[in-house]
Amino acid sequence: MERYEEFIRQINKMQIHIDRFISHAAKVITMTFVVVITLYGCNGYKYLELTVVEPGDLQKSLQSTYSKVTDLRINGTMGPSDTEYLIELATNSDILTQLDFSNCDIKLPHHAFAGCTYIKSVIMPRFSMLAIPHQMFSGCTNLTQVQLPVACISIEENAFKNCASLSQIVLPSSLDNIKDGAFVGCTNLAEIYCMATIPPQCNSQCFSQTNPNVCLYVPKGCIDLYRKASGWNRIKNMAELKDSNMANDTNWKKH
Repeated sequence: MERYEEFIRQINKMQIHIDRFISHAAKVITMTFVVVITLYGCNGYKYLELTVVEPGDLQKSLQSTYSKVTDLRINGTMGPSDTEYLIELATNSDILTQLDFSNCDIKLPHHAFAGCTYIKSVIMPRFSMLAIPHQMFSGCTNLTQVQLPVACISIEENAFKNCASLSQIVLPSSLDNIKDGAFVGCTNLAEIYCMATIPPQCNSQCFSQTNPNVCLYVPKGCIDLYRKASGWNRIKNMAELKDSNMANDTNWKKH
């Protein structure tokens, strides 16, 4: 009986310690508004990953490091003030070249990164954006890579206007329409991968003033549909996708 009572006392002591640990951990978690992981590479390269837990805290977390960041990845949910600050940062920074929003819930407005000539690579939110807004990347002359949301339905007017360095674009199977001038002036565009089995709506102005030798890759068995579709029929070079994985929206990853 005594051993049993001693055993119960020890269990109660352990429970007290466990309760104290949980309480302390809860306080720490409550106080933590951003998790920051910073990795330094060679030649001064700096990669920064942030997880925004409380919308509105992005500026506070970046104040001491933004001037040295070249590659920025943001996770979590961003509020309007976070978005406004991010656009200001991208516009004014002369070293920030890569943005990754793949795991971020963010609403980006029209003209968000228009004229950001230092941006080279952007990975859009996977699911939180259904459209690429009007003039989103217009004038981003050094933009070479962009990954669209897997659920993207529309690319609005002049979204990629005069992105002269953009050489490749993958259009998801969810895409329904491409508005006027979406890719006008993309003179270096060499490859378009369109995953939709039904050609998205577009017209002759969508790909005007682009590389005349651009090649359009479409799902197997869909070439005839694209050759007859308005806008798409202006592209001379077409081919079927040979890699089945390329046509799968789950093959969405950072280059």
